[in-house]
Amino acid sequence: MPLAPAASSVEWTVNSIVAVNTSPFTGEQQVQSWTAQYLTCSISMPPMIYSDGQNWISFITACDGMANVFTLPVWFQAMVPAGLGVSGYWSMNVNSQKVSINEGEIVGLTFIIREALV
Repeated sequence: MPLAPAASSVEWTVNSIVAVNTSPFTGEQQVQSWTAQYLTCSISMPPMIYSDGQNWISFITACDGMANVFTLPVWFQAMVPAGLGVSGYWSMNVNSQKVSINEGEIVGLTFIIREALV
């Protein structure tokens, strides 16, 4: 993960692993909590000129969707909510990422990473 520029917005989501089965006849539910959680993080980058954004585009491409894992830089690790994100490894949340390049070669990036439970 590139060190600069820093993200302009970071939003964490705690995902609980819970299975729910609802009866279509009575509405009663059976809930199975697996007492496990993982984090996802939506990251928005500030507008960048193309040459600065190229490092981020290369990083996203090298992740190969969800195939490869990475660790967070120290400055980013400090933003992980306390007691969560304990695996230390992350991957992209989906297999496709969008990159916008506007007039004047201004790059815009927003992507979601997830904790890789290895």
